[in-house]
Amino acid sequence: MKKYTIISVSSLLLIGMAAFSCSKSLDNSEEALPQKKVNANIPAKVASSKVVADGGTATFSTAEKVYVYNNATSTLDSDYLSPDADGATANLKGSLSSTYSAGNSLKLLYNTTSEGIADYTNQDGTLANVVDAATATVKISSVDGDSFTTRTAYFENLQSIFKFTFKDPDNNIVKVKSLTILSENNKLQSEYNLLEEAVTYGGINVICNTAQSTVYVALRFTSNPSEMILFSVIDENGKVYTGSKTSPATGFKIGRFYTSTVSVKAHTFSVAKDKKVYFALGNLYDDGGVYKIQSSPWVVSDVGSGDFFDRNLITSTMASSGISITVNGIDGWYAPVSAYWIYLNDGSRTFIDDNTRFIRPYKIETDEKTNNIFGLMFLPDDFTYSEDIAELEAEEIYRTFSRYKKNVNIFKYLAKGCVFIPGYERTGGFAPCYASGNYNQLCFSQGTSSEPTPRSSYSGGGQSPVPVRLIHE
Repeated sequence: MKKYTIISVSSLLLIGMAAFSCSKSLDNSEEALPQKKVNANIPAKVASSKVVADGGTATFSTAEKVYVYNNATSTLDSDYLSPDADGATANLKGSLSSTYSAGNSLKLLYNTTSEGIADYTNQDGTLANVVDAATATVKISSVDGDSFTTRTAYFENLQSIFKFTFKDPDNNIVKVKSLTILSENNKLQSEYNLLEEAVTYGGINVICNTAQSTVYVALRFTSNPSEMILFSVIDENGKVYTGSKTSPATGFKIGRFYTSTVSVKAHTFSVAKDKKVYFALGNLYDDGGVYKIQSSPWVVSDVGSGDFFDRNLITSTMASSGISITVNGIDGWYAPVSAYWIYLNDGSRTFIDDNTRFIRPYKIETDEKTNNIFGLMFLPDDFTYSEDIAELEAEEIYRTFSRYKKNVNIFKYLAKGCVFIPGYERTGGFAPCYASGNYNQLCFSQGTSSEPTPRSSYSGGGQSPVPVRLIHE
């Protein structure tokens, strides 16, 4: 049985009173009245998912913030509490602004945003900085002046911590600079709102400050028994590896620590007779001036979101003439020139198995797991079919605009190094295209013609914006 410790708080916050004299008139100045604060001193015990086999421990830090939500009044306090010591136990102290009464149930939000959101979208792969959000519920036992008393708050984790090591086919450890994780049935949560109990699903991006042999990631899954988890790993030289593992038959549990070694393989794409490159998993996007790779290959946001780029800008800054950009903290990325797309789209120039089978891009529509998105599937140089992957028939190749493969589970193809590039949204049929000239990109239209169709108007450079899928040598 857990023992609860009742701690009474005797310290009071003194509110200064100002003296006023009589005046014949009122001026137009305005000043906020002093806000009465409530002192809190809540004994607490940290959750334990950070306790790991290699010696890590779960501790509070005095620099951390704990937000307070009053369930009785549905109020999130504008102030916060902080642990008074580093360690597994601490007192959460601070001055709060809301009104509290005896019997109120409080939800404590640890390592969340000020809005009560556990955000897993961008992590750095270290144990020290891993997202370790937790929550606890306590009841106010009594209120004494400007202070209240509660029992001990026992925090519970909102996610599990995973320790990943990636190995290539030769059993060498791949040092990770960038990692993307996706789940086949879209059960991986990118955000969890504790107050609204709302979930946002999507891929998780990990961008390491330096290349790491071991990566720590906080993951939160909705029940996901026997689900494929996809990994896209990029090393510090821009070499892209892919691999997958299957979740346990009972799914991953919350508040656990998992250790896993994942087999990954690098896959190249021939873009010229003597030139092979690696493709990024997702499209390029501009995150407030920092270039990143979308965490899902089927995601293309609206114009203005950072996913679309001026064609002139692409030509001048991301051409293959040695000019490149830094993406996910890795140098050397650039957009393919038109000649590369033409080479990729011409099956007669790229083949395997002694020229008996062409590697071509295929027009597909993904299944409902990825929202039935139209696009092209490119097969890597070393691609081979297996029993669990349906063969894409020849009549469904790129140049047959009226035909496409429906309900394709792209996860199985992505795990074998294939590249999926989504098309634009438009009523009518599906017609992919690549741009001529030196625009260095591939564009698509879900329309009745092969002309590129932007999502909305765009004035930059006087030309339509385009999504960009980068490559690395």
